[in-house]
Amino acid sequence: MARARDLHPRDFLLVSCSGLCSYDERKAADLGHIDTGAQRGRYRWVGFRDWERISRDQDVISKFLRQLQRSDTDLQLSRGGPSPHMFTSLTAGRS
Repeated sequence: MARARDLHPRDFLLVSCSGLCSYDERKAADLGHIDTGAQRGRYRWVGFRDWERISRDQDVISKFLRQLQRSDTDLQLSRGGPSPHMFTSLTAGRS
C-alpha cells in the first residue's frame, strides 16, 4: 500500500487485540499511541489493511475517525473502503 501510494511509513504497530476489543482496550494497546503521535504532528496519515483491523465495532471506528479528524490525520486503507456511511460525515469540510 505505502509503495503504491508513495507513502513513507514512520512507525509500524503490531496489535494482538484488534477486531473485537473495546475502544478503551484499543486506546491502551495502539489507538492511544496513534492519537498522541497525531496530536503532536508525528503522523500525517495512518494505514490499516481494512476496516476490521481498526475494529469490527462501529463505535470504536467512529471514535477513532473523530480523533483522526481532530488532528487532521489521513486514513489510508489498503482494501475495503472508505465506507460512505462511516467516512463521509467525518471528512466533510476537510481539505
